[in-house]
Amino acid sequence: MISHDIEGTGQGGDTVVGPGSVTDALAQVTARGEEWQHLVRFDAVERLRIRLADGDVEAWLLTWLPQQATTWHVHQNAGGFAAVRGELTEQVANYPSAVDLDSPAATPSRVLTVPAPEQVVFFARHLHRVVNLGSEPAVSLHVMESSRPPASSSSGTHRDGQDAISEADEQLLTPGEVAAYFRVHPKTITRWAESGRLTSVRTLGNHRRFLASEVRALRRDPHE
Repeated sequence: MISHDIEGTGQGGDTVVGPGSVTDALAQVTARGEEWQHLVRFDAVERLRIRLADGDVEAWLLTWLPQQATTWHVHQNAGGFAAVRGELTEQVANYPSAVDLDSPAATPSRVLTVPAPEQVVFFARHLHRVVNLGSEPAVSLHVMESSRPPASSSSGTHRDGQDAISEADEQLLTPGEVAAYFRVHPKTITRWAESGRLTSVRTLGNHRRFLASEVRALRRDPHE
């Protein structure tokens, strides 16, 4: 097991001791293969994410075809993942936020190879990206300490823009991802930004991005 032992963005060394609740949750969900193995399937267009549990600790099943990857994102709470098939690569960045990684000169500060059945756990404010750089499909289980109240449903499948919204509170989303979440045209999102309905930030490459936490808040607001 690999554990990022310094709070922040992977600045510390590796130890075999990680956040206890995350480590225990990973072990439990991995052992209950009968609950998720039949759900495994692969999509050439978009990674599949299936929520297995929601509460104090969320659990997710993810599948990866070669070259499929997450965006750079920050986990506000402790979390971790286990490769249960194939091999994944975790890229960790020592940057203040994901927006800094839009620069062409930005590079990961650490790259970890995570073959099955290896596990990775990390503390809060962990900035990383996960990618399948191998030639074979991969499957992983992810757990995260939740700061949200438990959802009314204990499971669910996300195959559209809502997938990006759920990854991390501080993830920066493109106009296209936000449009998919609200099921509107990307030009509508641009108009919302220009009118002040949604606050946007500019990356170093002068691209517009939106905070996932604010996008979720807008959707929950009954007055919007």
